[in-house]
Amino acid sequence: MAQRSDTLIMMQYNLLNYRNTTDQCNGQNNDPDVKDAALKTIIAYAKPDILAVNEMGANWLNPSKLLNNALNKAGVATYDQAEYSNNGFSEITNMLFFNSEKLAYHSQTTVSKALDGQSLVRVIDIYKIYLKDKSALDKGDTVFFNIAVVHLKAGSSTSDKNEREQMAEALMDQLSSKQGTDNYFLCGDFNIQSSSEACYQTFTQEKSESIRFYDPADAPGTWSGKSIYSNLHTQSTRSTNTSGGCFSGGGLDDRFDFILIGKEIRDYSNRVGYIDGTYRVLGQDSRRFNGNIINPVNNDVPANVAQALYDASDHLPVLLDLKVGPVYANIPDPTLPQQTVRHHFESGELRIWDIRNLEFDLDVYDVRGKLLFSESGRTRYSFVGSGIAPGVYIVQTRAANGTSIFRMAIP
Repeated sequence: MAQRSDTLIMMQYNLLNYRNTTDQCNGQNNDPDVKDAALKTIIAYAKPDILAVNEMGANWLNPSKLLNNALNKAGVATYDQAEYSNNGFSEITNMLFFNSEKLAYHSQTTVSKALDGQSLVRVIDIYKIYLKDKSALDKGDTVFFNIAVVHLKAGSSTSDKNEREQMAEALMDQLSSKQGTDNYFLCGDFNIQSSSEACYQTFTQEKSESIRFYDPADAPGTWSGKSIYSNLHTQSTRSTNTSGGCFSGGGLDDRFDFILIGKEIRDYSNRVGYIDGTYRVLGQDSRRFNGNIINPVNNDVPANVAQALYDASDHLPVLLDLKVGPVYANIPDPTLPQQTVRHHFESGELRIWDIRNLEFDLDVYDVRGKLLFSESGRTRYSFVGSGIAPGVYIVQTRAANGTSIFRMAIP
C-alpha cells in the first residue's frame, strides 16, 4: 500500500485595507504595525501553506512588507509571494503567499475585463504554483495548483449584484480553457448574502462540470442574518467599536468569504484532494451571532489569537486541509506499470481482462481509497451498474507472476 500523502493548509483572508488609506481607515485606526503583529500571531497559530488575501493596498511594495513584518516572523515557514497586479485604478488588490519550503511559483493570469469589454471593478488573479516534490521533479513531474482569487463588488443593490455577476462570468470564461490535469480553487470575498445570487450560481452551477466549482461546506441557503449558519459567518469581527467606521460593525452575521474547489479536488483525481470536514472559519465557535470575536470567551482559538483576529480585520479567515502527493492514500501505488491487463468501457459495461488469458485476482478502488469491487480466479471480469460512474479509478491485479497496478479513466 502507498504511504499517505502530505497535507497542506489553505487560507483565504480579507485583510481590511492592509497599508491602504481611505476616508474611514488611516494609520491611526488601522495601524499597519498593529495589523502586522496581529497577522503574525494568526499565521503562527493557523500555519497556512497557501494564503490568498484581498484588500492588499495597491502598492507593489506592500506584499513584501507583509512577508517581512508578519509571515516570515511567525516561525512557521519561509513564505514567498506571487507577482503584484492591479487594474490601475483600484486602491486594493489581491495577493497569494505560499510556503516556499513546499511550494513554488509558476505563473499567473489576470482578468480585468468583463465579457463586454468594460473594466471590472477589481482584477481577478489566477495564480499557478506547484509542489516542490524532489522525487517527482527529478522525473519531470509535479502537482499544480491554480488558485483564482476574487474580491467581488460590495453592496446589495441590483447594480452591485450585476457587477458581481459580470466578474463571475469573466472568470468562468477565462477558465473555459482549463487544463484537465490541473487542480483549481476559487478563493475570495464574494460579498453575497445567499447561494441563490447569480454570481454564486455561475460558479457552482456551470454547465461544464470540468470548470464547475463546489462548496466544501455544502450549505446552500440565505446565510445573512441567520443564526443557523453561525459556523460559516466571517464578517464582522466587531459589534460596536468600529474605530471610526474603518471596521464594519454589527457583529458576525454574514458569510462573505469562501474557498471553493474543483471537481478534481473533490474527487482527488489529480493528486490534490479536499480532506472531508476540514472547511472551517478561524475563530468561529458558533457563539458569535451578531456579536464580536472576543466576548464571550472564544472556544475556538486561544485568547491572544481571538484578539489578533479582532485587531487585524473585520473579516475572519477561511481554511481547509488538502491531501497532496504523487501517490494516493490508503490504496496501491498507481505508478507501477500496467503490464498485461487491459480494460474497456462501453454502454455502461466495464470489462477488464488479461491479454494472455491467464487467471488473476482483481481489486478496483475509487480515488479516495474505497474498495468498489474485489473478485478472484478469472481471466475476464465484467461489471455493470451504479458502481461504475465516469471518473478515475485505481485497479490492482494479482497473479502468479506478480502484481499490476494502474489508473483507469472512465469518460
